[in-house]
Amino acid sequence: MGYSSDMPASFAEEALKAQAIAARTYAIDAKRTSSSRSYDVVDTTQDQVYKGFDEKYTNVIQAVQETSGIGILRT
Repeated sequence: MGYSSDMPASFAEEALKAQAIAARTYAIDAKRTSSSRSYDVVDTTQDQVYKGFDEKYTNVIQAVQETSGIGILRT
């Protein structure tokens, strides 16, 4: 679990939750549609910019945990 540069950790709790759901949905969709490659997402601006885990961002960790299992289904 880490934080992205999509949204500062200082944003409101509900905004962080919405971002967690959106990021999770993106990753699930990438996994579903990446059958032609041996990986799902990359750690560049092509898919995301992952800055690693930092335990001081407790509000981000909490937002991810509180939205665990929630994603947006695409058909």
